[in-house]
Amino acid sequence: MGAYYIRRLFFIIPTLFASALITFVIMHATPGGPFDAGNDKITERAKARLMAAYGLDKPLFFNTQAVQDAYAENKPFYEVGAAFFDAQFELWLVNFVQGKFGPSFRFIGRNVEDILLEPTSLDGVFWQNRLMATIILGLVATIIAVIVGFPLGVIAAVKQNSWVDNLCLFFATFFYGIPNIVLGIFLIIIFASWLGWVNVVEMNYWEGWRPWVLPAFVLAIPTAAFLARLTRSSVLEVLRMDFVRTARAKGLSENVVIAKHVVRNALIPVVTFLGPALATLITGSFVIETQFGVTGIGRLFVESVGRRDYSVIMALTLIYAFFIAIANLGVDLAYGFLDPRIRFSKK
Repeated sequence: MGAYYIRRLFFIIPTLFASALITFVIMHATPGGPFDAGNDKITERAKARLMAAYGLDKPLFFNTQAVQDAYAENKPFYEVGAAFFDAQFELWLVNFVQGKFGPSFRFIGRNVEDILLEPTSLDGVFWQNRLMATIILGLVATIIAVIVGFPLGVIAAVKQNSWVDNLCLFFATFFYGIPNIVLGIFLIIIFASWLGWVNVVEMNYWEGWRPWVLPAFVLAIPTAAFLARLTRSSVLEVLRMDFVRTARAKGLSENVVIAKHVVRNALIPVVTFLGPALATLITGSFVIETQFGVTGIGRLFVESVGRRDYSVIMALTLIYAFFIAIANLGVDLAYGFLDPRIRFSKK
């Protein structure tokens, strides 16, 4: 059992490497560079100096020219081999292994980790930074999705084919089909423009819990709608099983049967969905952060793509991949607690 989870934990390493490699290839295959966007007045000579300063003039993966130069100068074999890997991806990989993401190409003189961990609150509190803003937004959205979606699915299943079931299915289908950006605009018009309850333009998200509710609600609603439908299907499947009929035959009340026997056994597919959903809510807040002015890494990612800030894009991609891998590992851990048969079957 423990060896299984250790193997899964170490599997995160090749996952991160594959994510970094694919992101690196896509970034450099896209036309333009970090010193092209918005820099029409920069001279070609200055651009070449900047490219050389950041190592962007090197080959992407293997530096055959450096090998030829080292070989022509009769350098030792190990220096010739090192010259072969004197390329952009290898330089970035060495920095990453050392715990560094490298300098930003657009925020001159600043490292990526400094940008991610820079305090964004007016008080300058160290933990109130971009990374924590996105994590808090995703966690609050997940809590809202579970509180709304799971009970709604259970109630719809218990009241199958009634008006309650039809109403729950209607709302689940309706809100699942609405894009986040449309729902966000709609709620901004109602609560900010008409009612005046919130000020999206000048909102300080570190004042308390209330500023997080509206963007988290918009982020959570599609997930809650899908979770309601998934929970309904799972509960209906469990309700038809023999052990549920046995529990009812013993004289247990319907509430006890639902709470003690049905809900726990219906959680397996729900947990399977919630693991990646948690990672998706944390990493998929690009539009919401931009729309509601949340200073998080999702908004930073969108800005970095437009600026071709390669080092920031690579760092955020690895952070997102890490969240997804950890969420999937958490799903495996939850399986063992929900169903002992799964726990003993893992070797």
